[in-house]
Amino acid sequence: LYVQKAAVIIPKINLKARYAGGTKGLSELACMSTFREKFEYIQEHADINIQNRLDTRKNPEIASKWKHNSTQCPQDLEVLHEMVANCDTDDIPELHDLISKSLENLGLSPEHLKDTFENDQEAEQISSKLKIENSPKKGRFVVATEDIEPGDLIISETPSVTYLHHNNRYKNCCLCLRPLIHSVPSDNCNQYLFCSQTCKEKGKFHLTECGNTDLIPAQGKVSLIIRLFSSHSLPHFLENKSKIVAEVLKPAELVANKDAFSLFQLQAGNRKDSVYNMEKLAWSYYILFVLHKMGFFHTKDFRPLGEEELFIAELVDRLLRIADDNCHEICELDIDNLNSTSTLQDICEGREDIIRVIGAGIFPNISLFNNSCDVNTMKVHNCQGKETIVAKRKIRAGEEVSDFYGEHYFLADKFSRRKNLGFSCCCKACMENYPLRDNLPDFSNNDLATCKDWALHRIHLEHLISGAKITDNNKDQLIASEVKTTCMQMAAILSVRSPHEAFIVPEMYLTLANLIEENNKSLTFWLG
Repeated sequence: LYVQKAAVIIPKINLKARYAGGTKGLSELACMSTFREKFEYIQEHADINIQNRLDTRKNPEIASKWKHNSTQCPQDLEVLHEMVANCDTDDIPELHDLISKSLENLGLSPEHLKDTFENDQEAEQISSKLKIENSPKKGRFVVATEDIEPGDLIISETPSVTYLHHNNRYKNCCLCLRPLIHSVPSDNCNQYLFCSQTCKEKGKFHLTECGNTDLIPAQGKVSLIIRLFSSHSLPHFLENKSKIVAEVLKPAELVANKDAFSLFQLQAGNRKDSVYNMEKLAWSYYILFVLHKMGFFHTKDFRPLGEEELFIAELVDRLLRIADDNCHEICELDIDNLNSTSTLQDICEGREDIIRVIGAGIFPNISLFNNSCDVNTMKVHNCQGKETIVAKRKIRAGEEVSDFYGEHYFLADKFSRRKNLGFSCCCKACMENYPLRDNLPDFSNNDLATCKDWALHRIHLEHLISGAKITDNNKDQLIASEVKTTCMQMAAILSVRSPHEAFIVPEMYLTLANLIEENNKSLTFWLG
């Protein structure tokens, strides 16, 4: 087990040897029938030794250095936000003024940025043209009940739980993950900054986690599960025990504004092997240990194991399995070089990477959409903290509405995709073994002569993508919008069905243009 600044030692259950063909621990666990027996077995053999704890108390010296010599006040925004995280409340207005001046010197308007991030706080939306179906082979999946046109909204949803990767803590809000402007610090430690007082009031987890952030992995699924519990109290889970059980048993449905308990509806891992089970039990034990350190249980130790601890341990174990199949990366657009001459074409062809993973979340409705290696939708993480999915081609009634887990059929064969995805995908592209890009059918000259409108749009698209520089933000936004419109028009008049080369290039640029127009962006990207 790897935990930042913490040594987790389970000496009698050698997890490092799990690929050697089995251990005594695996065999003994396999003979146990109840969760209590298995968890107490892990507890009996576990020894957690925490050393070199991180001091997360506020350090006023970091925040007051600029007072002694105002001419040497830092201009770096990340340094200024670190000072906010450590300062006394009385110093926050002055530091906010320094942040505003720094932004203005860079050519950014603080008020314009705040308006951009805070406006249009729309409610969650789900298309009325969707329903959930089930099959023995695919399990649950979402289908269209009516034709859905390119650009139509499928769903827009706020995650039930998020976790900002630790190295972004002085760049992004630790709740909604938007870029920080006038950051608002936690009162109890220097590890959390919020983009607004509203987010601080919603993000109650910092009240529990402060002083123990070094026990939380810097990123990953374990962090998400700890965050889910630190965001609520023990009584909150105990009082809703029957509701949690009901969520596990009831059929999944697409409903806006689900609460955190709806996560228990989601698929809880496909793997059943003994190594996987031991790994989840070990992490469950560690999470329970961390929650005790945070005061979640209001007791000093959980030896012997009480009923409350056992109940939470079972929830943790199930949620870890759920996170394995339903954890979504949250991204923002970012660039390293403000003087870059890269174009949209460079990005699509892999010569420039503008997508940066900043955190993770679980979305209870969006998690019901299955993967397709020939995905018919596209998604963004917008600056209001929502994940939004729209159709990128016409989806006919009865057709599955899919999500994308990162593997295109035309870039890798199905065996490579299966290895990278970690499961056997049941999408049409995999089942029918769609060919790689070089072997796809394409329009002949005669075909192009009969679809002149599509061909003219394609020529216009090639012209657009070769001239738009990603560091020319205002122009880039306009061209991204025109690229998006052109690609939508091409999708609307295209007479062939996938797999076909005519889909690939327009849909790649449509997805990229949609990201540039709608996705959350770093301040560096805004500087472009």
